[in-house]
Amino acid sequence: MNNRKEIRSLNLRNELNLKESIEAYRLIMYKLAKKNGLSDSHVIKISQQLDKKINMFQKNHVDSTFVKSKKLPS
Repeated sequence: MNNRKEIRSLNLRNELNLKESIEAYRLIMYKLAKKNGLSDSHVIKISQQLDKKINMFQKNHVDSTFVKSKKLPS
């Protein structure tokens, strides 16, 4: 039982770290785009990295939602 709690705690921490990283990338991208324009190579690179992080978050969220909906044996 402790193992499940530890795993959930780790997952929550990872999700929080990923959310914070996404927000940081969004802010960086916004500032760069405002300064250099949307077609700037740095803006595009940050946008691609941000897309990967968002996809990772969505995949993890869907996976964890699926696991929560399944009844685990006691």
